[in-house]
Amino acid sequence: MCFKLKKKFRISKRDEKVLYVAALFHDIGKAHLDQKILLKPGGLTQEEYKHIKTHVFHSCFEIEKMGYNGDVVDVVLHHHENFDGSGYPHGKKAFAIPFLARFLKVSDVYDALTSNRPYRANMGVREAISVMQQNNHEYDPNILHIFTNFILSRDYAPFLERKKVYF
Repeated sequence: MCFKLKKKFRISKRDEKVLYVAALFHDIGKAHLDQKILLKPGGLTQEEYKHIKTHVFHSCFEIEKMGYNGDVVDVVLHHHENFDGSGYPHGKKAFAIPFLARFLKVSDVYDALTSNRPYRANMGVREAISVMQQNNHEYDPNILHIFTNFILSRDYAPFLERKKVYF
């Protein structure tokens, strides 16, 4: 994890390891999904979106099979919860969402926005940050603020070519 972000969030070595494993495997459950839906170039139907949302349960199952449990599974299970309670799978809200899941959500969305997808081209760094700020109800405001300031800072400049943040 980037030292400056780790320091700002006071993330312990143990939590850093939990976050690393969760970030690495959080979408492994997508391998269980219908790839036609996952790679669909257009918008999803309600049924297709319902199918996509099951990936968190598949991911947790796969992670448990690897011998991880507890906090790692909890982070993966809740990384699509929104701060305003509109996320999934349980509609958890604000601080009921585990801190590391709230943290992973911000970096996961940033990664998704700055990556090519079947339904759209990747966004640039500033455009991705702008989209996230427009949808700020989805994120822990403190995490989003610190994360976006870091991404737009000179501290992050060496990573801008890659447009990714890996923890």
